[in-house]
Amino acid sequence: MSIVVPVTDAAPIVEAIKTGGKHLYVFGEIRYKDIFNRPHFTTFCGEYSIKTPGNLVSCKEYNTAD
Repeated sequence: MSIVVPVTDAAPIVEAIKTGGKHLYVFGEIRYKDIFNRPHFTTFCGEYSIKTPGNLVSCKEYNTAD
């Protein structure tokens, strides 16, 4: 997994994330309509974990679906 940080000198930030000094969370929301044109949504959250490099661990909150 590569970590991309949109700043000029990202190396110290990326290193801090990889060593556990900083936390990286990924939040998202997906909205769609089913075949009956009914709206639905799903939200998700993941945290980069130094215990499982290259993987996101699911957050305890913000993982929902209607």
